[in-house]
Amino acid sequence: MSNINELDGIWNGEEAETAKRLEPGTYRGEVVDFKISQIGKNYTWALIAMIRVNLPAENEGTQVEKCWWLTPKAMPYVSRDLKDIECQLFKDSPLSEQLQNLPLIGKEIDFRYDIPKGGEYPEVQWLRLAKNSANVPQGAGHGVKLRAASQAGGVGAQEPEHERKNTIPF
Repeated sequence: MSNINELDGIWNGEEAETAKRLEPGTYRGEVVDFKISQIGKNYTWALIAMIRVNLPAENEGTQVEKCWWLTPKAMPYVSRDLKDIECQLFKDSPLSEQLQNLPLIGKEIDFRYDIPKGGEYPEVQWLRLAKNSANVPQGAGHGVKLRAASQAGGVGAQEPEHERKNTIPF
């Protein structure tokens, strides 16, 4: 049996920084790394992409993960998602080789971070290439905001709901 005094020399009093957390919203980021591993109590294979937030500026540097479960039922969705970010999978090549060589790192993406229906914890719900996004993400709140389009008077411009309620029609 060990003596509890062995613990005395393992901590120097230093504390880690408090990790930044994201509020639900739509963000722009970059895939900085990915891994394929077995996770969970059933050791299910998963592809996990690490995403660093770039916009909005107040969340810059925060990191989140996108997890794709690699199961027979999930693979059509994994394939679709990867194709949407220009990392297409092909049936005539071994999946294991393709996953290890995905061109994910450096992809600039927009993503929605929120708690899924019936879920407990927030996660990346969808992502797409930033160059294919109509608007620049604004972070927490209602996700992509249409204020810029509204002010520009562009096609499809919409007034924010709170401004519509406070207007008097003539």
